[in-house]
Amino acid sequence: MKEKIKDLPLVFLISFGLNLVWELLQMGLYVDMGSFPMCCIEATFWDAVIITTVYFLMSRANKITIVLLMFLIAAFIENRALEEGRWAYNSYMPLVFGLGLSPLLQLPVTSLITYFSVRFTNKRS
Repeated sequence: MKEKIKDLPLVFLISFGLNLVWELLQMGLYVDMGSFPMCCIEATFWDAVIITTVYFLMSRANKITIVLLMFLIAAFIENRALEEGRWAYNSYMPLVFGLGLSPLLQLPVTSLITYFSVRFTNKRS
């Protein structure tokens, strides 16, 4: 438990960095939202919070379980945001059942990279 808590700042920092890059790269797939830098930073912050929380609660879980959970969380967030009009896709965004492919993949991919990066860092120290 202590080791898991010790890892939380590293998990947050790695996931924040990965998600910020992902957010910036996918911005061209959205309709202009006006407050470009702040919306990216806010989304990145919450993505990092989600990944850090799941790491704390489920770090020993099977990675496939974590990927599926992250996919479901991403689908929920995307569906809700689209319904509330918080953002919209442009014609370049590939869709899966009406949801953007890039944001659906973001949490599963960045969480796996984060978790493996933390494990690699811990093995080296």
